[in-house]
Amino acid sequence: MTPITTKPNRRAATWTTAAMAAAAGSAQAELVQIDLIGNQITAGGGNQLFADLDGDGIADVTLTSSSVWDDLASTSSDPYNGASVSIDSQFASALTIGSSTYAFTTISTSGPGSDGSGTGLMAISLSGKPGVNAWLEVERRASGAGIGQNAGDPETGVYLTRVIYDPNNASTPDVTEQYTSIGSTENGVFTSADGPEVTAFTVSGGTATISIKGDPLSDYTCKSSTTLSGFTEIIPTSGSTTTDVNGNATFGVDATGPNRFYVVEDSAE
Repeated sequence: MTPITTKPNRRAATWTTAAMAAAAGSAQAELVQIDLIGNQITAGGGNQLFADLDGDGIADVTLTSSSVWDDLASTSSDPYNGASVSIDSQFASALTIGSSTYAFTTISTSGPGSDGSGTGLMAISLSGKPGVNAWLEVERRASGAGIGQNAGDPETGVYLTRVIYDPNNASTPDVTEQYTSIGSTENGVFTSADGPEVTAFTVSGGTATISIKGDPLSDYTCKSSTTLSGFTEIIPTSGSTTTDVNGNATFGVDATGPNRFYVVEDSAE
């Protein structure tokens, strides 16, 4: 895995927002994304929505007024199937009536729309990442009745498919583009794609405290260097580099001496 590298001044009071871009492998990175797995409400699967999009245990959006219409077993010629939800007061729904498809939303959409489907982006605030521009991708899928049956498509519904954010607040995403994925969130649990994400950095006295977000119950190693080469492992003076069941870990390192660069990576590397 690619290690997370950042360039904090040891006297800095907090970790800079730009450090979040390191999770994508470069401090120069702009837009990155978190892929959302199974975050959906559908006619066949019901409500499987999670408000925690980045796996930090804090809701990032408010989900209200969710509804599911399940007429999948109906022998009617016009079964009614679909789902809807309000996301931060933005309404999205997808439904089928017989072989006809419909989609309604107050979210700006782009992409296919004539078949009742469409994809849109809405601005959100990611908890724990203050000042970071973020967008939630919402997709409405409605494909109508299947061949030889009137029951409709059980996958008709609303899908939260990814979060796009810019740690440097320099760009606005294009819904038709894919960006570097730093990991995925499923059922509110984040799995890193390229190593842990540094979520906080503080200095008090001669100790630097580093907080990371990585895979649950995983071992990581902290290394430091006075240059951008020759990193050597350092032993934490407090805490642990092993993450808990939520993928979080906080540990302290010696911050006396010259300014240093820090790297946090998988222990296997």
